[in-house]
Amino acid sequence: MRDYCRKYKRYHIDVVYMDPNETFVFKAISNIRWISSFVFQGDCTRVQDGETLPSWSVGYQNDPPENKLTGSTYTAGPEGVAWVCVECVDGMSSVEDTETGHVNVAGDYTLPAGWGFTVAQGEVTADGKTATQGLYFAPRSADVVVSGNADLILLR
Repeated sequence: MRDYCRKYKRYHIDVVYMDPNETFVFKAISNIRWISSFVFQGDCTRVQDGETLPSWSVGYQNDPPENKLTGSTYTAGPEGVAWVCVECVDGMSSVEDTETGHVNVAGDYTLPAGWGFTVAQGEVTADGKTATQGLYFAPRSADVVVSGNADLILLR
């Protein structure tokens, strides 16, 4: 398993790669909570506290809060798996106070005021800045035009 983490004040953004059929146990961290992710390659199964959670496949993932509080075991499928994961840093924001969503930008997209994003795959330009996979764009006080081609995990 390879995990490339960028730490921001409010979020940690991880780009994770697992080899085919690899298993990894993600341990719970008391001040960090997973809030959403986007699988951009492969699939995996997940087990938490002995219970099987919904499998992940390509696309946006968002589990209910009860699936975010303890560690989980992930097993990559036969093609491996890769995803971008967003984790919330407690004290700055709680899981219940954070909203997430997904949008596929192909051209121009108007990001509403108060929303930010991380790039799951692709590249966009917003407010004069270019963002690529795993980079975070903080919310602005006014709407912002986002241009490019990318899957974005929206954050508020």
